[in-house]
Amino acid sequence: EEAYDAASADKNVKKLLDKELVKRVKAARKAYTKNEKAAQKVQTLIDALPDASKLDYAKDRKTVDRAKKAYDKLALTPAQLTFLSQGSDTEPSAAEKLEACVEQIAILDTCADVLKAVQTAIKKLPTWERIKNRDKAKVEAAQKAMADLEAAEERLDRKIPIGEANEEKYYSSIAAYEDY
Repeated sequence: EEAYDAASADKNVKKLLDKELVKRVKAARKAYTKNEKAAQKVQTLIDALPDASKLDYAKDRKTVDRAKKAYDKLALTPAQLTFLSQGSDTEPSAAEKLEACVEQIAILDTCADVLKAVQTAIKKLPTWERIKNRDKAKVEAAQKAMADLEAAEERLDRKIPIGEANEEKYYSSIAAYEDY
């Protein structure tokens, strides 16, 4: 196309160019641009996803679903795939990252009730500096919910993240209660 643009600047040379070839070059450029734009939209959605191990079910479920639908809607052709991140030794490709996120959300989806119970129990726990002996029922409820989560993790042979803040609150509150 660049050669055509350079040649078309000279009207005498432009007359000599094969019109059918020019049409094919322009059509190819148009298809290239269309594929690039379509793939870039999908890449942007995938780039916005966190690492699969850090997905928060409530926060990231819709984002992963949106990226997956966009990826599937494209019905990516080999030409479109070339525009997506191919990954490296240290980074997964766009397709691998999306697949890992979709798989993690599916796992979290199957454990949604257990995960919600854990998050609810932890939310009800007082912070470590406010824990008292009267909080025994809340502590036991959180411990049971965590035991259920650990059983689900063992069954799935996979860690189910509850969120860093929840994890920190749980362990610090339990430690404070046991020291109380």
